[in-house]
Amino acid sequence: MEHTLLIHIGISKTGTSALQTFLYENMEKLEEYGWRYPDLNKELFGLQFLTFGKEINGSVFYKEREKLDTEAENWNKAWERVLEHLKTKNVIISDERICVWDTNKFLTAAKEKYDNIKVIIYLRRQDRAIESFWNQRVKNPVGCGQIFQEFIHFDGCAECAPYHYKRQLDDISNIVGKENLIVRVYEKGQLCGEKHNTESDFLSSIGIEPDWEQWKRCVPQNLRLGENYLEIKRIFNSILDEGDVEQGISSMLCFEKLSQNFCCEEKEKGCFTIEEREKFLKQFEAENEEIAREYLHRNDGILFYDDRKDYPLYEYSYTSFEQDMIRVFSALINNQSRELQRLEKHNSFLAEKLMLFNNSNGKRLLLFGAGHKCRKLLDELRTPVTLIVDNDETKSGKSLQKVPIVFTEQVKDWSDYFIIVTCAETEEIEQQLQGFGLEKEKDYVVAKDYFIYY
Repeated sequence: MEHTLLIHIGISKTGTSALQTFLYENMEKLEEYGWRYPDLNKELFGLQFLTFGKEINGSVFYKEREKLDTEAENWNKAWERVLEHLKTKNVIISDERICVWDTNKFLTAAKEKYDNIKVIIYLRRQDRAIESFWNQRVKNPVGCGQIFQEFIHFDGCAECAPYHYKRQLDDISNIVGKENLIVRVYEKGQLCGEKHNTESDFLSSIGIEPDWEQWKRCVPQNLRLGENYLEIKRIFNSILDEGDVEQGISSMLCFEKLSQNFCCEEKEKGCFTIEEREKFLKQFEAENEEIAREYLHRNDGILFYDDRKDYPLYEYSYTSFEQDMIRVFSALINNQSRELQRLEKHNSFLAEKLMLFNNSNGKRLLLFGAGHKCRKLLDELRTPVTLIVDNDETKSGKSLQKVPIVFTEQVKDWSDYFIIVTCAETEEIEQQLQGFGLEKEKDYVVAKDYFIYY
């Protein structure tokens, strides 16, 4: 029997991040039920994929478009791994960017590679989905500075387009077949399984009713900001330099921490008045009824059972003086961040000179540890790197930025190289190098001793 490739298209704000983390943390348990959630980012280490997290295994099918011209090569290598897994197990691929970019193009190309494909997609009531999406956009590193009403009405309400679900479902069913499309409703009362959450519903949809005591539970993903912190972050966004991602990330983490530490548990709130909510939902009414009848076989035509409309509004009370104060302090923080980035860059030049000062013999440069810190260091160094070594033998034979990676035991003579340990945790590696007769600051250095971003 041919195994199934299940593609989870994570529409934004339907618990996708939490589900991906859950699947990743429970890969071994899934195997027991005949399903595999492969860590493709690890298996294809060295290819420069657009990757936001190890849990998102679908991200390996996409590239950073400005940096690479090897999309077809990467696509084929990713499929080689998927097809290899499909020889022995059913396979799950999950990524919300399939939805954001071009679902039809992705699925059409996927069908050319493998025929037995099923798609699972979660739908959330459109008003609640777009409110949550706006909250997320404000919270994002380079976040939205618009108030909610501006956000949903600018440019002809372009942000509403993804919530016309019928069009997308029809396109998907035309490609994979309606019988292979699993439509689920992201609503507490409609999520199946013992826990009535996305994780239990997803498992139930693929025939798994687990003993939850044996499965790892994951911490909530994408926590909301409390309403005061959300509004302060929105104002902050309005003065943030466009494209200043590093400062945006710092501010996002800061506001999340403040919100978690100082905000009381808030009741569920919304951004629409009752009249605005009813008007907004009206545009989806007919197609939601079609979806309920056609894809969920409901004669009553009801897609979302929750009909609540009277959510209390987010309310902010501040004077123009207080708003100006937020803008002033935001501008000060932004200017300070730019200065810190300038100093960090200057520090990197000095750190490289100091770090390589003891390499008086002009030995070839070797980096120890082929991880995230190694990637960052390769971006910083102006001195050519000859080789990368790692204690993970599965990385051997691959490369980072065209620098070959080898397993530690493959290095014949360590004295041929000047070594930079790139890892954040270095104690075991230093003991390993000292066991080879190497001395710190003479034969090797530790990058975290020099670079301030560690």
